[in-house]
Amino acid sequence: MAERRPRAASTRAPRPVPAPRGAGRLEGKIVLLTGAAGNIGETISRRCLEEGALLLMCGRNKEKLEGARRRLLQ
Repeated sequence: MAERRPRAASTRAPRPVPAPRGAGRLEGKIVLLTGAAGNIGETISRRCLEEGALLLMCGRNKEKLEGARRRLLQ
């Protein structure tokens, strides 16, 4: 039977464990989000709010931006 050689220690740093959603990582931070009226912008807006940020939303279309704001406040 072949003899097993010991494995070399890994040189990679351990991966950080992501914080759970709503962990307050943005608590006390101000986020200025451009393009907030679009689908991606609205999703990012929701996530920022979940994390405790004060959110300032900007967009080119006032009606879409107002609709996104209403949906986020529900």
